Amino acid sequence: MKKLTCEMCENTDIIKQDGVFVCQSCGVKYSVEEAKKLMKDGVDVETKTALVDNSAKLDNLYKLARRAKDENNTEKATNYYEQILLESPTDWEAIFYSNYYGAIMKWNNGDKRPAIASLQNCIGSVLDIVGGTDKAYVAVTEMFKQLCDICSAFYGVNRDGIESIYCQYRNAGYSSNNRNVLVQQLRLTTDVNIGIARVYYTLGAMVQERANDNGRLDVIVEDAISEAKNVANGNPCAHILYGYTSSGDREITAMNYDAKEMTNVLRESCDKVLTQMKQKQEILAKQRVKEQKKNTSSENLLAQDMTQSREKLLSLLRARLLSISNTEIPCEHISVEPKQNAIYDAIITRIVTFGAFAEYLPGKIGMIINTEIAHERIIKVDDVLKVGDKVRVKVIGFERSGSAKLSIKALL
Repeated sequence: MKKLTCEMCENTDIIKQDGVFVCQSCGVKYSVEEAKKLMKDGVDVETKTALVDNSAKLDNLYKLARRAKDENNTEKATNYYEQILLESPTDWEAIFYSNYYGAIMKWNNGDKRPAIASLQNCIGSVLDIVGGTDKAYVAVTEMFKQLCDICSAFYGVNRDGIESIYCQYRNAGYSSNNRNVLVQQLRLTTDVNIGIARVYYTLGAMVQERANDNGRLDVIVEDAISEAKNVANGNPCAHILYGYTSSGDREITAMNYDAKEMTNVLRESCDKVLTQMKQKQEILAKQRVKEQKKNTSSENLLAQDMTQSREKLLSLLRARLLSISNTEIPCEHISVEPKQNAIYDAIITRIVTFGAFAEYLPGKIGMIINTEIAHERIIKVDDVLKVGDKVRVKVIGFERSGSAKLSIKALL
């Protein structure tokens, strides 16, 4: 019996589920109809498979998910993005927002630590997909904006929560039961606060490491690290921990010490990321300078080669123009009076921007315009002709004033 082979991973462990064949290794789905068609056409289904075209379904899911996102409908947005993941497991947007809205749902259900963990964990998953691609800038920019919004909201709720609990504790009296509730809330508040700081740190550190192509995302790295430090230094229950530490409460003193240690470690990690980023910036700057020098050197060499080539060509052209005067003039072209087509040995008497003047007979001066000097284009006349040069010219016409129009080109 012939077997279908997964086109993506070449695995043959494919099981029929809900009317389609599903690869048990990578999850890619194949339609039965396409497989049957391949068999009718005589194609070996062991090596040829048909992918299900789910583009229309994905487009519809994206519309629904983004509409739910715009409407701040957490439950629907989570559901649609999770469906997108089933169809497209490597879609960065679906990975991020399924975790983003999942974190909101967990937070609302009271699962604050798991909510923060979801945010932190999804950053690496997204950067594994977009890091080093042209999608990195868009993905990181959007992630940073959304994480700032949600982390700011979580931080506010975390701060207000501990203040409320502490106020209730003081009003209810300092019983052992109330104290246990307070201690648990202090620990939760501290954990959530350092967790929020780590979300910012994780984004900055991972972007710096995996996706900061040519420093385009330096600003986001710096802002994320700055937010991480600010949140870590702004533990909402720090004043409560300090107060109980001063009173000699051992348990809360230990908690306060641990909180400070975690904050210090995080700050050191943040500083390390910024140092690494600065080192990369310096390396990139050196590479740019080196590349610029290389390009400048290449341009200089090219300009030098072009100058040398031009000078060589002009030298050859000048030699050719002057060499004509060394040959004999055909008898039929000799004339003691200036006339059409007559040929003379002339001397260049003056150079102007549009040509040169030459004395071709005693007291007779004619004009050689630029275009009549050579077949090549002459930009500067004095590159090929000098005052005093002996050249051979041909009379090609006369001005109204009677002066002759001369040409060297006609004899080349």
